[in-house]
Amino acid sequence: MIPRTMSTQHPDNANTPSWATGEVLEGESEVHEAYLAYRRYGCQEVMWDAEGKDVDAHVVRKLLSKYPTYFKKRVIGVDVFLTYRLPNPRLEKAERKVLMETLDHIPMSYDVSSEFYGKDAHPPIFEAIMPFTQSADDLIAAFNYYKEAVAGREDIRIMGDVTVKEWLGEVNPKTINIIPLFEDRVGLTNAGSIMESYMKHSGVSYARAFIGRSDPAMSHGMISAVLYSKIALSSLKRLEKKTGKPIYPMLGVGSLPFRGHMSPLTYKDVLQEYMGVNTFTIQSAFKYDYDEPTARQAISDINASSVGEAVLVDNEEQVIDIANKLASYYAKELSGLSNLVNALASLMPSRRARRPHRGIFGYGRSSGRATLPRAIVFTAAFYTIGFPPELLGLSALSKLSEKELELVRSNFRSMDSELKAAANFFSWDSFNVIKEDGIRGVKISSWAKEYLEADVKQVEQMGIDLGPKDYAGMKHGLFSFMSLMSLNQGRVDEAASHVMEAAVVRRSLG
Repeated sequence: MIPRTMSTQHPDNANTPSWATGEVLEGESEVHEAYLAYRRYGCQEVMWDAEGKDVDAHVVRKLLSKYPTYFKKRVIGVDVFLTYRLPNPRLEKAERKVLMETLDHIPMSYDVSSEFYGKDAHPPIFEAIMPFTQSADDLIAAFNYYKEAVAGREDIRIMGDVTVKEWLGEVNPKTINIIPLFEDRVGLTNAGSIMESYMKHSGVSYARAFIGRSDPAMSHGMISAVLYSKIALSSLKRLEKKTGKPIYPMLGVGSLPFRGHMSPLTYKDVLQEYMGVNTFTIQSAFKYDYDEPTARQAISDINASSVGEAVLVDNEEQVIDIANKLASYYAKELSGLSNLVNALASLMPSRRARRPHRGIFGYGRSSGRATLPRAIVFTAAFYTIGFPPELLGLSALSKLSEKELELVRSNFRSMDSELKAAANFFSWDSFNVIKEDGIRGVKISSWAKEYLEADVKQVEQMGIDLGPKDYAGMKHGLFSFMSLMSLNQGRVDEAASHVMEAAVVRRSLG
């Protein structure tokens, strides 16, 4: 059974869940959260995240020991699934050996499961996600490491003829599937060829491939992120037809349009936009910023929905060229706004115990020459100033030909509706503050302001009204304006409070 919904630990929630003991989820709370994702919300899979945060490697033992009644009926690895997200050692130099630690716990989880379910138990964990995949080497290295260095060491002689297997017991599973997470232009536009090389090397009978929708939007702009995602989906479908082996795409989506627009109120549109995707992420805002019955019903509907056939993209090279053009323009605009984003990042609350994004144990994101916070904080920062990030770089559309515009629209059918949803949270008052006075202590170049004005004109030319259309939009605009006023008066604590009030209104931090 291929899961339709995967609960993740993305910290995009504005509200703290009612069962939490504090505002920051970590440790035992995340184990309890995993259980609730299965039992209360009906998610079929949980991502257990070791990328960018510390993770409890004893999660299987704790789930089985704390909630035995539920897991006797719902077998981990058969009825519900637990999937690690690994750190990518190519990027996380200081903590790359966390990958070793994480993979070493897979056989231990198998032993615990065998004690609980019986000696012929199915492996509770048999897949792991590799973030920032840019080549097949990322996948092959992890696949080989597990096979040779984890499972393979059972044959090592440790004392005369005594092997590890005889001393510590057999190591299972013998192999695991590695799931690539494509979350930038390089990975997304080469998804098919990367997967083909990995599948050929590993000999897997099926494959899963994870398409990120959030980080590419921050790095390349929302429209380019969608186009790159469609290219990836198309290339994976072509590879499936070529090899005859099934490939099950996954899509990482957050609640706000910039990060995918997957919420309990908009999921039907997302299912329609991304035909051919088997598994959708259910992030924290989806679960905790909407009332529980609404969220549960939406997840149930998604689980029951049909996958549909992925749409093959015609004129792939031309679509990639268009996405590249838009991304280049977006990156230039963003380079003039990075100071603004990073200044506002400190106002954002922490919802998960994560490692810092800079410093000795840090890692960051970037777009061109701009160093940026993670996508959730980035998104929250632009909503805070009343300029939703969905609008960034839109003026580049005016530089496309009619044929190119038609290709954009045919491959991003919900573009206008998503822009309209974002435009409700645009604040003219806040925009005027940014243009005229700026934010205390933050330098915004005049040319960057001109780019923002050009984006505004482009949205209006598309027939989309900027500004509040309902009570939520008006309330959000007030909190946005008050955030900026508080900052300019040096009232940082008040500004942070208004930031959170706005996030609660839009039902997602970022």
